[in-house]
Amino acid sequence: MPSQSPELIQTMRAALDEVMTQIPPEQATPAIKAHLAECILKAAAEGQTSYESLTAAASDQIPTILSTLT
Repeated sequence: MPSQSPELIQTMRAALDEVMTQIPPEQATPAIKAHLAECILKAAAEGQTSYESLTAAASDQIPTILSTLT
């Protein structure tokens, strides 16, 4: 796995924290968080490195993830 810069890692963490605020508290499980983190990691691997693009990549998957895991 390629190494990411500390700045990108911080941006990915911030994006994950932001996206998790969009999940209803009763559904904010570790599994949901892990799936959203995977979306962010995949987007970063594809070259999306801005906070906005990483947040959007994960946010777009919320309905699918919630319907699959709940």
